[in-house]
Amino acid sequence: MARFEKVKKDTQYKDIPAKYLAGAKKKSKRAAEIRRTRRLYKMSKLSPADYDRISRERAKGIMAAPEKYKKMFGADRANKIYKRGLGRIIPAVRGPKYLLISGLLLD
Repeated sequence: MARFEKVKKDTQYKDIPAKYLAGAKKKSKRAAEIRRTRRLYKMSKLSPADYDRISRERAKGIMAAPEKYKKMFGADRANKIYKRGLGRIIPAVRGPKYLLISGLLLD
């Protein structure tokens, strides 16, 4: 049987690897979600739809655009831009009112 390397656990949540909680704003909420998913997985109560839902929820928290972009463009548009990796905003030559996002000039 293959042996895996020891993984560094979080100091507060001893049963969860530290890198799973790294960068979480609310570690307790993320830890609870990981524990809940682990428990359901062990009981074989997760359907393919559940896997998709969990995946979407985790991606939503990780890939959501920062608040300043949501205020500027609205939440839906900012998330679409940010998920495509085009979240880099460069002020255009025309002044601060105009912004250039990956070649698109916005008013």
